[in-house]
Amino acid sequence: MAGYIESEPDMYRWCLRTEARPEEHMFTQIKAMHAVALLLVLSAAGLAAPRQCVLAEHFTNTSCGPCATYNPGLHSVLNSMTRDTVIKISWHVWWPGTGDPFYVLNPNEVAARVNYYGVTGVPDIYMDGVLNPAMNDPTAIRSDIRSRAAISSPCSMQLWAAPSGATGVHYLIRATADQNMNSGSYRMYAVLVSDLISYSAPNGETSFPEPFRDAAPNAVPGQPFSITTGQSYEIEGVIARDASWGPENLSVIGFVQNASNQDIAQTEWADVVATSGSITLGTPNGGGAYFDGETQDILWSSASFSENVRIQINRAFPTGSWESISDNTANDGAYTWSVTGPTTTTARIRVTGTAHPLVGDSSETDFEVGLRHIQVLAANGGELWYTQIPYEIRWSSNGITGNVKIELRRANTGPTEILEAATANDGSHFWTPVGPVTPFARLIVSSLDFAGIVDSSDNVFVILDQPNSAPLLEHDALHDQLPGNVTLTAIVADDYPGFSTRLFYRLMPGTVFDSVAMAATGNPDEFAATLSLSAGRWEYFVRVVDSHNAVSLTDLYAFEVGAAGAGMIAYDDGTAEASQWGFDTGLQWAVKFDAPQTPYVVEGALIGISAASPDPRHQLLRVQLLNVDGGGMPGSLILEETVGSIGNVIGGIPGNPDNFTRVLFRDETGAPPVVNGAFCVAVANPNSGAYESILHDTSSARQHRSFVYVPCDTQWHNENEGIEQCSPGNRMIRATGFALLPPTVTAIRVGADIRLRWNSTQAPYYHVWSASTQGGLYSTFEGSATDTVFLDLGAISQGLKFYTVQSSTTP
Repeated sequence: MAGYIESEPDMYRWCLRTEARPEEHMFTQIKAMHAVALLLVLSAAGLAAPRQCVLAEHFTNTSCGPCATYNPGLHSVLNSMTRDTVIKISWHVWWPGTGDPFYVLNPNEVAARVNYYGVTGVPDIYMDGVLNPAMNDPTAIRSDIRSRAAISSPCSMQLWAAPSGATGVHYLIRATADQNMNSGSYRMYAVLVSDLISYSAPNGETSFPEPFRDAAPNAVPGQPFSITTGQSYEIEGVIARDASWGPENLSVIGFVQNASNQDIAQTEWADVVATSGSITLGTPNGGGAYFDGETQDILWSSASFSENVRIQINRAFPTGSWESISDNTANDGAYTWSVTGPTTTTARIRVTGTAHPLVGDSSETDFEVGLRHIQVLAANGGELWYTQIPYEIRWSSNGITGNVKIELRRANTGPTEILEAATANDGSHFWTPVGPVTPFARLIVSSLDFAGIVDSSDNVFVILDQPNSAPLLEHDALHDQLPGNVTLTAIVADDYPGFSTRLFYRLMPGTVFDSVAMAATGNPDEFAATLSLSAGRWEYFVRVVDSHNAVSLTDLYAFEVGAAGAGMIAYDDGTAEASQWGFDTGLQWAVKFDAPQTPYVVEGALIGISAASPDPRHQLLRVQLLNVDGGGMPGSLILEETVGSIGNVIGGIPGNPDNFTRVLFRDETGAPPVVNGAFCVAVANPNSGAYESILHDTSSARQHRSFVYVPCDTQWHNENEGIEQCSPGNRMIRATGFALLPPTVTAIRVGADIRLRWNSTQAPYYHVWSASTQGGLYSTFEGSATDTVFLDLGAISQGLKFYTVQSSTTP
């Protein structure tokens, strides 16, 4: 909406933005802002630097009728006061006509400035950031400018501007603080304006001084900076310009504005004037490193330029500030720079004229300002290093070439020991400490090529003799054995040589352990002992004692030694195509057996175990003998044994063969159990986290005798049910035993002897008893045999004899 509103007696008219406030509030707002201007004049008094120039920000539009009425008077006042007192920027807005050519050139920057002040009508003018409502009163405008010019500033400014090619303006603005300006609210701006443009505008205006062209870094919020008294801050860059804008009709205006209250603290301007001559920087032009405390030649050349030069460094290019190396030195092409920190990897040098700072050159790329140093990283204090153990000595370095020397000091004072006279400066060296021990050790790393570049541990570290650890002992529990030689193995390792390994064993019941040394087998870390054992229940453990008297023990294990009969019941084909295990101690696999004759002695079982799955560390097995109860499923418990899963073999169990664990069933009296019908042998893992894999025959005809007990539903399942835990096939679990029926005995005289023969029951042993009367008490034990023949020597001379033969599991 465009319209007019009249102020009180002045009949002041202006064009309003569509979002302008109602007129009854507008006049109040103007008066309030005028009051703020007076307060700013009072609060700013007493600052140190003189006001260089007042900034008038003029908001107008080429379609605005009131603008054509009042702008000429404003321009007349400003021209009469000259730019040494006041300079103007005309911001052309987008109302009442959006086609203003000065607006459409850079609409986003104009809008940012309009919104920053909250401009609602044109023409309007802000003097140093404060609205002046007296557009129709040249005298009031002149008075306001003089009031602002009298206010001192916290800083002074210098500004230079020159053409940069056909489409740019190179500018440099420098603000120097006369008082602290470190509140964080100060912003610096660079604005490009045309000095005067002639144009026949729709509102009848033909002359347009100082129209806005572009801003750097932007129109709002500007470039923030913070400096203290005596410090300077610069912004430098190139503002884009149209090639048709002649430099002779351009100016750059620089100003500092306080963002907290919009007050403009200082303003300066400069014509865009071409400068002659050039400077070309040679060294340092980028890359490389220059080190604190050393000297470096800064080299440049100049052409048609004779004034002295200024040399600066920027340590955080491109965002950092330029700090002085020399403010004024002869333009003789060389300057010896004493390099100082702080260190950086983004440094650049520039050399510029003192009077014409836009003539100059800077490094093409970044270089490093560094510090030649070595820093010990380990051991750097507080570490505990043991003798006989290798440790990594670590250090970092910068600017160091060649080898380094590594030394050790064992006391706070005194001589050092050379650990390495010359080693590569690669930051790492392995060292195995030796005695004497000390709590005051420090490492020293020094450069061999750069004298004085050295570092030592920040604090002491400790060197002690290596602590003793108990030996590492591994052993697979033994399963049940046949009588005779039995071998046990163990894997033993220790951090010191000189340990001893012994096997302790006893026949139960018993209280005293015998022992035997276990000897090295020649295989890595393997020790073994072989015992000759008779039938019975045995207990054993392995003990290792090292040279520092540290002890490692296995658990106490038990196993049975007993003979095996010829009778075996098997339903698999002897070859495993698969294996299966379950990570649950409650999971059991079972096979049901039919006794060939009853009563039947279940002497033991053979259980197929994988050597490698689920891992080669073998554990205990819980084996149960169960009745077959109603429904043909495994039922009540007859007897339970816990045995090792794989017997010890020197050299270790091969990685892939099938193995059979042997278990003997014996009650508390040492006798095997007797069954009178079908029975089951079941296998489970007794310890959580320790699992064995049961071999599985899947290629032969299914016998439908394999079962699995699933603890989550507390019941047995047949393989025919197709559940995951009981995949079809024959579990490789076998039963061993023999019938308890009396053998049929025949007797033949052989000279003075009687030879007895009987039929086999597949028992491992047979006991022969005799009596003197038929049907009498068979109380005379004649002897035992492992086959079906027995010779009773001299029996003919002993009178009438009657015989009986019994199957047995013992001699």
